[in-house]
Amino acid sequence: KANWKSVNQENGLNIGSGCWQDLNKIAMPVRESVFISEQGINSSDEWDHFDNVSQHVGLKTHHPVGTGRLAPDGRIGRLSVIKNQRGLGYGRMMLNELETIAISLNFKQVYVHSQSDAQLFYKKAGYVKTGNEFIECKKLHQKMIKIF
Repeated sequence: KANWKSVNQENGLNIGSGCWQDLNKIAMPVRESVFISEQGINSSDEWDHFDNVSQHVGLKTHHPVGTGRLAPDGRIGRLSVIKNQRGLGYGRMMLNELETIAISLNFKQVYVHSQSDAQLFYKKAGYVKTGNEFIECKKLHQKMIKIF
């Protein structure tokens, strides 16, 4: 069962963590909105076997607001916030939660494949670029690592 906690009682914001079965009702609409509709990523690229083996976080008010996941190899990904809720610190909140989960699972480091326009977000959170930029799902990405 997902583990939920209140983040902001005024607007009913809650953050939850758990497995795909616990959080897919939050994760699916957010990822469909952000990655498939907004960014044009193919749905066959969006939904993969990592969902079932990853730890997920979800952010919700009365509606799904954001999501992200931690894969078994330490990769944090699919971090996304619906368009009208951006700029409020929700991405950082979920990133912090995913890092806390990683630490509790004894990971010594995590990594992301950051889209170009998200590199500053990860840099501010302590991630460091490694290697060259590469194309993933027709978009430029940069691998970035954070060591605990």
